[in-house]
Amino acid sequence: MYKISVIMPVYNAEKTLRRAIDSLITQNWKGDFEKDIEILMVDDNSSDNSLNIIKELSDKHSNIHYYSFDNNSGFGGRGRNKGISMAEGEYIVLMDNDDIYLQDALQTFYDAITETGSDIVLANYETDFFTHKRLYCPKGYNKNRTLNPTESKKMFEIITHNCSMAPWAKIYRKSFLQENNIKFVEDSQFDDADFFIKCMLASTQITILPNNYVYLYNTYDDSQVRIHDKSHFDARVKTMKNIDSMVESKGFSCKFFTRANLMELFLIIANSNESKEDTFSMFEDFREYQSNLGGLHYSRPELNFLNKFIMTKHYTISYYISKFYAVLYNNDLIRKAYRFRNNTSKKFIKEFYEN
Repeated sequence: MYKISVIMPVYNAEKTLRRAIDSLITQNWKGDFEKDIEILMVDDNSSDNSLNIIKELSDKHSNIHYYSFDNNSGFGGRGRNKGISMAEGEYIVLMDNDDIYLQDALQTFYDAITETGSDIVLANYETDFFTHKRLYCPKGYNKNRTLNPTESKKMFEIITHNCSMAPWAKIYRKSFLQENNIKFVEDSQFDDADFFIKCMLASTQITILPNNYVYLYNTYDDSQVRIHDKSHFDARVKTMKNIDSMVESKGFSCKFFTRANLMELFLIIANSNESKEDTFSMFEDFREYQSNLGGLHYSRPELNFLNKFIMTKHYTISYYISKFYAVLYNNDLIRKAYRFRNNTSKKFIKEFYEN
């Protein structure tokens, strides 16, 4: 049995795949890397040279295994689920095919999860925009902490708001995932949030390593996660509703988490190329969903401005405002500035602790 299985869903990643794998096979590892670490790549029927690269890497390294689907799903959840089901490791690490793990990542993960016995260990990550480091739980959680994420409503709110919902930069005990039947949804771009919430609700012990940077998240303009159309909007709303029901059934709330992800719905609408009719339909679905949550105020002034017109059903005005925003958001400098602001803002955290 391997100690760790690293799972990577792959789709049209010929430009980044070798760099991603290199970051794994060059890890600083105390033991026998090829005996201890399994690398599982799951190809989602790529149309480029990705599968040939995967086969080449698998031929060179005995611990690199792969699976290839004969049709494309359009989402990462299916590949992640397949990888977890195939994994022979005691622990699971997930990564995207265009990012890298920093050199001490796997050893850091393994040491922490074996020493604490936690279900999940969450470490930190860097981004390639403004070379910024994003902190988990920046207020009051600047030291390593092992805790129960469901010990109180307040703790659950802090964790779900402040910790990244991305599946990477974490290590999971495989038996924990299996015993709780935790899987990714396979028909939504929001599979990472759904998986994260399931993990937090099921776990009785997690460990946070705010000062250990293990992952480099890269941003690319042609990234598959930035598809904006009505089908992706509908799938995201459906998943968000499922998350709300799941959390409420356990007696918890994640209002900050929901508010942050409603902002992502604004961006999907603004960046979509749908007809006016379909855009109006998205406005209506957004208005209905938000109405059920009560009044919400967003950290971005321009979104509050747009939201007023949506909530009062002035959809024509909303349409043109959203198209203007799309021009701004797609300016490279402005986009990076917003990402930087999102990762450094403490406003939500300050609100939480004061209210």
